[in-house]
Amino acid sequence: MANLRQKGHQFQDWCAKFLSERGYCVHSEKKVARRIRVGEKEIWSSSRQDLFGCADIIAISEIEILLVQATLDTAVEKRIKKFRVVPDNPAIKCQVWQKVDTGMVRILDGRNGREVGKILRRKFYKLE
Repeated sequence: MANLRQKGHQFQDWCAKFLSERGYCVHSEKKVARRIRVGEKEIWSSSRQDLFGCADIIAISEIEILLVQATLDTAVEKRIKKFRVVPDNPAIKCQVWQKVDTGMVRILDGRNGREVGKILRRKFYKLE
């Protein structure tokens, strides 16, 4: 059985694959483990490297740049706050993709938290 971190990575991989299958050029950022020296000991340390401090995935198409924060968490407000560092540009869309149930993903606008779409059984439904 997968732990929560593994489930999060699996969901992030699923989001990246979903976008890639729809013609986006996708980069997905994950935790990086590295060895560091603490006194005489060497230990492994992992650090999260969000893209621009806010996104797990960047997806680029001919008409838009999409920054995605993928989450299994119900507290999406803190994810939305992260997008405040992104300049307000109509070509850049910031979204929080929240997995809420098996086969269902809510897509929230990363700037105002409004639901803009959903994915149900691998089909995208736009709500705007």
